[in-house]
Amino acid sequence: GKGIPITLAILYMHAARAQGWAIHGLNIPGHFLCRLDKGSQRLIFDPFNGCALMGAPQLRMLVKKNLGPHAELSADYYEPATNRSILI
Repeated sequence: GKGIPITLAILYMHAARAQGWAIHGLNIPGHFLCRLDKGSQRLIFDPFNGCALMGAPQLRMLVKKNLGPHAELSADYYEPATNRSILI
């Protein structure tokens, strides 16, 4: 839990991919999370906060915290971040 979220996420993604797991980074406003896919199941977790699982209520709170009380979740937030967007 030390470092910047995106750096920890990159390390988690590298380790997971080395194991053959399907993992992606997610650009949530104000924070970077990871999404682990297995079949039809998806787990979103926060590498910076002890790999806490993030369901829709937690994601909604995070979005509202960073974008304001009227912000809502968008389907775009669930899309994998491109390598280019991670670098930027």
